Amino acid sequence: MDLSPADATRFWAKVRFGDGCWLWTAAHHGNGYGEFVVRVAPQRSFFALAHRVAFTLACGPIPNGLWVLHRCDIKLCVRPDHLQLGDRRENARQAKERGRVARGERQGGAKLTAAEVETFRQRILAGERLAVVGRNANVSRSAVRLAVSRYWRHLSVPPLVLD
Repeated sequence: MDLSPADATRFWAKVRFGDGCWLWTAAHHGNGYGEFVVRVAPQRSFFALAHRVAFTLACGPIPNGLWVLHRCDIKLCVRPDHLQLGDRRENARQAKERGRVARGERQGGAKLTAAEVETFRQRILAGERLAVVGRNANVSRSAVRLAVSRYWRHLSVPPLVLD
């Protein structure tokens, strides 16, 4: 992304500087990251993620295929020394290590609670069939199977090994 000196002046004016993170104070994207409007012509502009703009201004262009990752895990941070280049895999690894991956009930599409899944596991260990457990809970047999064997690995009752 090509940024002009005017873009840089406008960008840094929207940052709250401090001893720790430098926080973006302007527009936010729905996912919590800052957004900055980059003007490419008088009637043409596009939105760029604020941390990517900060990295570009401080370090130069971002190579194709690389992401700008936060060392500090603060989505609104634009402090260049809190940012690093990485790929999608590195971002996923860091997210998992730092506990940023939504699991269980925190995941947006979750239909079950942790207590329900633990109960499912106990009932199946006691010999109850997946279909019966699912019918009683108003979920499909396959949903029960995935919940007790593959997902929800963080619960106190460990996942079951089903054949």
